Amino acid sequence: MIKTLSDKYQYAPFEVLKKLKLHFIHVHGTTVRWWTMSIPQKGIYVMCKEPRAEIPKAFPKKSRGTPSICITLP
Repeated sequence: MIKTLSDKYQYAPFEVLKKLKLHFIHVHGTTVRWWTMSIPQKGIYVMCKEPRAEIPKAFPKKSRGTPSICITLP
């Protein structure tokens, strides 16, 4: 993803790219996982797992409302 951005904005200085932190969500089974990616130095890509949330397997009756799924920012 970072490589694609650097190719698209090829005339942007590396100092600008270095400040970017990309966020994306990956869902697998009943888990929602939040990931971040950054590039602290040329050629070094850092990918971090952030907090995750579990999707409830069963929801209570509709009359009670649906619980929300929340991932807390660090």
